[in-house]
Amino acid sequence: MHLRSARNSNSGAALLALSGWALLSSPLWSAPEYLLTDLGPGAAWAINNHGVAVGDGPGAAFLHDGQSRTNLVFDWWYGPSNPDFTDRSTAATAHGINDHGVITGTFTVWPRLEHVYRWEGSGRAAAFYPYPTASSVNSAGHVIGGSTLFLPDWTVVALNATGLDLNDGGTVVGQDSEFRAVVRPPGGVFERLALGGLAPPG
Repeated sequence: MHLRSARNSNSGAALLALSGWALLSSPLWSAPEYLLTDLGPGAAWAINNHGVAVGDGPGAAFLHDGQSRTNLVFDWWYGPSNPDFTDRSTAATAHGINDHGVITGTFTVWPRLEHVYRWEGSGRAAAFYPYPTASSVNSAGHVIGGSTLFLPDWTVVALNATGLDLNDGGTVVGQDSEFRAVVRPPGGVFERLALGGLAPPG
């Protein structure tokens, strides 16, 4: 009786395994298909929800709208504090783009003066000097670059750690001087992330 029960149990296990194999091997779903687009030489760093990508290429940063590639060349200025000074430059890097098409990155003014820019795709780009890096722009046009936050009203906010990305709510994430992950709420200061991660909202 015990042996028969064990045999039945084994048969059931074999049947379950066989059913599982049939389930896994049957074409109940198909893998999603993606179309790869060659954006040309260089590296693409960011893409918005409209499928517009930006990146760095040989000699110039670029924008690719899914159909064609355009090098980023623009007029720029230092803002209301110096309205008469303007020039034309080619972007060296493009590391962020938001859903409004606002792009950020860096360009170089002769001989080696690196500037952060925020460009809306037309008109003059806002130029910030001396700041060597920009990595992301959110929907409000806030740009994060290194230990600096650049706001659309030309305000420059010094941060207490390196910012690497920011969301549409203005929360910045990055790394401190001891290579620890940090987060900065809007208007606050960077704090280290607990090992358990961020607390859930609410």
